Amino acid sequence: MLARLAAMLAAALAAGHGCAVDGPRGADLAPAAMLSGFDFTAPAGRWRLPDRLAEVSGLVDDGAGGLLAHHDNGAALWRLTLGPTLRADPLPGDSSPPGDFEGIARRDGTLWLLASPGLVYRSSITPAGTTAWQQVPATARGACGFEGIETGPDGGLLLACKYPQNPQPGLVWLYRLPAEGGAAEAMA
Repeated sequence: MLARLAAMLAAALAAGHGCAVDGPRGADLAPAAMLSGFDFTAPAGRWRLPDRLAEVSGLVDDGAGGLLAHHDNGAALWRLTLGPTLRADPLPGDSSPPGDFEGIARRDGTLWLLASPGLVYRSSITPAGTTAWQQVPATARGACGFEGIETGPDGGLLLACKYPQNPQPGLVWLYRLPAEGGAAEAMA
């Protein structure tokens, strides 16, 4: 179900639907019909997180039936195994870069972390943990207050921005960034 929801969100964002203001609720990322198969009235599960994950800012499928999570202030990764109880294990590997992190994305064995000013970091995930984090050369820095990252169907990255340089209440801006770095372009 997690993979299906992520795929639908990525498809909606990549298709250029963008965001629409829907009355006082603010921005909707996808038309209501796309989400009609999901029941949001009750949680699918509830688990107690360890104190170090009190403010989870990013979740991504780990490719092995669990999730990877990171805290907002500092991007140390945790592997979450869901079941009757939650198992949360720190993911071994090189230390993450410092900063205020807003999202994580994964494609195959590559992870990306997004820092709020638009800095993107890349690492590989192996059975032993993560490799050294490298900053992706990108020109999105300072464009906005970024809040989310996802891999696009073309292999690039989609960055969600809630505070562009010229804010427009109720709108979320999307930027596309080549996965290897380069100029970020705003999606219309």
